[in-house]
Amino acid sequence: MTVKPENLNKIDSLEAHEQLPLLQERIWRLRNCGILDCGAYTVLESSGRQTYLTPVELRLLQCLEEYYGVDEES
Repeated sequence: MTVKPENLNKIDSLEAHEQLPLLQERIWRLRNCGILDCGAYTVLESSGRQTYLTPVELRLLQCLEEYYGVDEES
């Protein structure tokens, strides 16, 4: 997918701005760890479209990392 810069919205939230690069990395690692359950793909697809995750969404991401053995630090 290609998006023109003029079609992007500015991220106003400082917390979202700080969280986004780490979220992208965590989602990328999970997607590339192997074959995932369709529920895991659904969570990752939804999370990947957002600029900020709620505490529940962060916990779901953490649970997926633990289940698939993907270390948050690696």
